[in-house]
Amino acid sequence: MIKLAIFDLAGTIVDEDNLVYKNIVTAFEQEGFPMELATVLDKAAGKEKWFAIHDLLKDTTTLDDEERAEKTNDIHGIFLRNLTRAYQEHEIKLFDDCRPLFEFLKEHKIKQAVNTGYSRQIAEIILKKVDFVEGRDFDILCTADEVFEARPAPDMILKICKELGIDARQSIKIGDSAVDILEGKNAQVYLSIGITTGAQTVEQMAKEGPDFIVHSLTELQEVIFGEI
Repeated sequence: MIKLAIFDLAGTIVDEDNLVYKNIVTAFEQEGFPMELATVLDKAAGKEKWFAIHDLLKDTTTLDDEERAEKTNDIHGIFLRNLTRAYQEHEIKLFDDCRPLFEFLKEHKIKQAVNTGYSRQIAEIILKKVDFVEGRDFDILCTADEVFEARPAPDMILKICKELGIDARQSIKIGDSAVDILEGKNAQVYLSIGITTGAQTVEQMAKEGPDFIVHSLTELQEVIFGEI
């Protein structure tokens, strides 16, 4: 029985046209490192953003460990400043089928959580802009800076489950990246589900063996309905 649905934020329930990953590209370029959006989407999607930047530098430069850590800090700082401004200036919105899905979950006594590779500060900026309120529209938010280890480690999911008193095996995880899917599997959730509304393609997510890949939250609702 499904008792909890855990959703990634950007690209899964919030339509922001990959704004976060475009800002990673911009931050790299401002520091003199050419970077392709496709590379960022492939290598960084779903990860906590400091580690995403660190891994991109490791894959695309010859910096030694000390230089890479220092440059990661520089790029991450630029990224956070740019992203905060971008989320304030650009239009972002919930996907149209988000609120109906969350109402469906409430009607069926299924708790709803949101987790993200962002910090709480950034997550709350996004949620405020789209008027999606923790405690009113969904049960709980967990961010990467609130746990010891971020995705693909299961820490965020396990923290949510502990706080809600629900076994992870009675939970499902939904996200738009292979890292989201692996996070769910590492937490031993009942279903780990990919969605193609955000960062990655079916082929990219399929590498981690999701239980389902859906193309909208409406399709996800049909999957959940078939499992309850």
